[in-house]
Amino acid sequence: MVEDEVINYAHEIGAGMIVVGSHHRSGLARLLSGETSVRILHEAQIPILVIPTIESK
Repeated sequence: MVEDEVINYAHEIGAGMIVVGSHHRSGLARLLSGETSVRILHEAQIPILVIPTIESK
């Protein structure tokens, strides 16, 4: 899974933080999509910075 690759790479290079984007999904949409940034938040052992994306109209 993508989150495993991100976390493993962060550990390999000795990263002090992981920065990821978020699509502003909430509730059921987040549960169904399994948002990668949420999974990284729960699994990583280093600090995470989640940046919300700007949606174009």
